Amino acid sequence: MNITGIVLAGGKSSRYGKQKIFESYQGIPFYSHSVQAFIQGGVSSVYIVTNKELSVSFSTNDSPVIPLIIEQSKHEGPLNALAAAMQTLKKTDWFFILPADVPFIQPDFVHKMISTVTEEFDAFIPVTRKKQQPLHGVYHCSSLPIIEQLLYQNEKSMKQLIEKLSVYFLSFSSECLDFTNINHKEDWPSSLDI
Repeated sequence: MNITGIVLAGGKSSRYGKQKIFESYQGIPFYSHSVQAFIQGGVSSVYIVTNKELSVSFSTNDSPVIPLIIEQSKHEGPLNALAAAMQTLKKTDWFFILPADVPFIQPDFVHKMISTVTEEFDAFIPVTRKKQQPLHGVYHCSSLPIIEQLLYQNEKSMKQLIEKLSVYFLSFSSECLDFTNINHKEDWPSSLDI
């Protein structure tokens, strides 16, 4: 069983006012927190899915340098990004996705997710505060035909994908910050020193 980490980094950041994935927290860009959580959590193969416009802004100083997968069409959403990853990395069994705007993500979260993965299900999705978190999920490569069919029908919701898969849901504490994404500058927890 092999698992590849996929950082979703192709959004517009329209609500933030500028491209947030390159904002800094604790001295490194937002997207690097997801990359580091993967590597430190036990996922050694990591890729960033982005668009051509943003691709030139990723640091070549990252250690290790993370390869990019460039979406053909930009701003088409996470389902399209997951399809691009699956179509590109044909020898990967499992795709573990994380957003690029979750700077509080921890390696422990990644480790817990990958230690749960078995061949019995198509996907593993965390749940917190009774809310599914599909952008922190692990998906089997066999999901690709379903994803492609949804995209062909112009359906872009991750929720619609989950409804068509055999899914194992993992419960996480409501206090867990791993799911906190930064959509607005006001989203920073007030207790943190940024």
